[in-house]
Amino acid sequence: MPNKERILNVPNFLTALRIIFSPLLAYSIFKLSNIFSASLFIILALTDLFDGIAARKLSQKTEFGKVFDPFADKILLLVVVLSIIIKYEFYWILLIFSKEITGIVLLAALLKKNRLMKYTPTFIGKTTTFMQCVAIAAVLLNLDYYFNLVLIIATFILGLIAGFVYLRTALSLK
Repeated sequence: MPNKERILNVPNFLTALRIIFSPLLAYSIFKLSNIFSASLFIILALTDLFDGIAARKLSQKTEFGKVFDPFADKILLLVVVLSIIIKYEFYWILLIFSKEITGIVLLAALLKKNRLMKYTPTFIGKTTTFMQCVAIAAVLLNLDYYFNLVLIIATFILGLIAGFVYLRTALSLK
């Protein structure tokens, strides 16, 4: 009998929370306090950290989680960034997507070469994700405009570096 993975587990539950609560986060940005919105965003962002830890420590890695964890991350980022743009007209926030945009270029390059690469997060990629969360929380908390801008530009630069590291790795595969 084939080994069926158990989809209902702690890491996948935490991943699902990010997807389910993303619309509530958008609502909170428009209708509730900045502190509530930033707190909710931080909690949802932390579920990404904890689902990875739980998957490793509890030996609950699944194919479902490998697909939906990055999907949940992108949904959360997209919802919060679009909400910030609409509410605050703060377009600089788009720069935090540099890692994701470079990832799209990577995917296109890999598809053109008719091969897929196992995605392995790197330190620079994880650092970029952390900086994305810090920058978003700072914007949600309405911190100083120039401070927020510096965080976003730093995140942009890290994202470009992370994206090019992934791209270089993928293109060097034989």
